[in-house]
Amino acid sequence: MLGRELVLFASWGEVQNYAAYDPVGGNLQPFVDLVDTHGPEAILTAVDKLTDEGDADVTVSTAHKAKDREWPTVRIVDDFHPQGH
Repeated sequence: MLGRELVLFASWGEVQNYAAYDPVGGNLQPFVDLVDTHGPEAILTAVDKLTDEGDADVTVSTAHKAKDREWPTVRIVDDFHPQGH
C-alpha cells in the first residue's frame, strides 16, 4: 500500500527523487506527478468524494488488481499489453 511506502522517506523531495531516479521507484511516479500538479489538498478532497465500490457506477482498476474479479461489463484501454506480448 502506498502509505506504508511513504513512511520510508524523510521528505517529499526524497519521494520525488526516488520516483524519478531509482528504477524500483518508478511505480510511484504517477502519484508524484498528481501531487506535484494538483497539490495534496486537491488529492485528499478528491479521495474524500469517492464512494465504496459496492455503491459505485464505475470501478477503475489495474489489470493486476482486477485479477479474479467479476463485473457485468469490462472495458480495457488500449495501453494494456498482455504479459508475453
